[in-house]
Amino acid sequence: MPSPIVPVERTFQLTDPLSQPELEALLEAAYLVVSSDRQLREEEEAALGRIADRLAEQNRAVGGPGIAPPLENLLVELGERKNRDGQNGRIEAVAAALPRPTTRALAYRVACAISLSDLETHDREFEIDLALISALGLPQETADEIAAEVQESLAA
Repeated sequence: MPSPIVPVERTFQLTDPLSQPELEALLEAAYLVVSSDRQLREEEEAALGRIADRLAEQNRAVGGPGIAPPLENLLVELGERKNRDGQNGRIEAVAAALPRPTTRALAYRVACAISLSDLETHDREFEIDLALISALGLPQETADEIAAEVQESLAA
């Protein structure tokens, strides 16, 4: 029986344009979460696709670019980056690509949402959650508020 579709793409709304590197960093944050248990499930890959589509659509609507490489190519590239630099190295790279507080909060929002896409939790996802909060420089209170907002929007 297939897992229910969790509408993770409904948890964010862009108001300012993002650059191509920012878009990729947001998707990489999500990828790092779902690949943290060393397997990319079908529902997680589908959720990544829906997030990528929504980001591209919303970003074009506010005057920014779409996502340049097809998602399949980007996922391969993200996997290669993670293999080369390690998870912690990539978390730091994501944070470095997101200098604005608003994009850092958005990265955490997307990461929180994607972690719920398979309706399971893993210790590794909890570890990456803590690493992302730290690398993004988010106060714990802010991270808790974002996580609560994501859960609330998914429950609605």
